[in-house]
Amino acid sequence: MKKIILVSILLFVITLASFAQSSGKKEEISISPVAEINLYTASNIGTGGGLAISYGDGISLGVKGLYFTDLDTLTTIEILTFVRFYILDFNGNSGLFAQIEGGPAFFFEKDDDMKGMISGGVTIGWRFVLSKHWYVEPVVRGGYPFIAGVGVSGGVKF
Repeated sequence: MKKIILVSILLFVITLASFAQSSGKKEEISISPVAEINLYTASNIGTGGGLAISYGDGISLGVKGLYFTDLDTLTTIEILTFVRFYILDFNGNSGLFAQIEGGPAFFFEKDDDMKGMISGGVTIGWRFVLSKHWYVEPVVRGGYPFIAGVGVSGGVKF
């Protein structure tokens, strides 16, 4: 699992550096706490949240750490890298977006050892810009090993 995490971080840093060197546009860094309700099992709803950090303009690259629990049997930690595409405002950071994400997921079941697997999915959302530096994003996502999720994040951009 350590190799997967290191490779994910390395790919993110390399891609981030290449975007920073090749673009003449004003890139921005966004930091946002995330809250989400999701289905890791068909019988229990998981709740949780985390933190996302992204960089870019029109196409953003980022990393996101999430923690979920169903308060009964399952606790999950996800460490995801993502690529986000703004669909209606390709040269900006607002409006409709699609996000492809993937990385390791760690599962802790009651009275059992930790299990790890690769998590991947697609997120669709809308960034509402509140001011020059603040925004809110409602999102829905689907993928594997989770079934679906719905959430909201709000953050600051620099």
